[in-house]
Amino acid sequence: MATKKGTALDDLLLGTVGNDVLKGLSGDDVLKGFKGDDKLIGGEGDDKLVGGAGNDILNGGAGDDLLNGGGGSDTLNGGAGEDTLNGGGGNDILKGGAG
Repeated sequence: MATKKGTALDDLLLGTVGNDVLKGLSGDDVLKGFKGDDKLIGGEGDDKLVGGAGNDILNGGAGDDLLNGGGGSDTLNGGAGEDTLNGGGGNDILKGGAG
């Protein structure tokens, strides 16, 4: 399992073919999972989280985030802010959060 962590700036974090944990931290980040069962954590800022083919967990955090689940059965948690959640294929769980 690969773990990648961003910075206080705007980051682009890309997953691998395995299971990944991607943490954006501060900044307006783009996090993209790939084939594994990934966990994407946006943090502060207006983030874009994109799951892949696996069963992914996407947590937007604070900010106005865009979450796209992808092909698997995903769980999308918007968090605080005005978020947009798109489940994609599979049996998805979407939680809007405060905002």
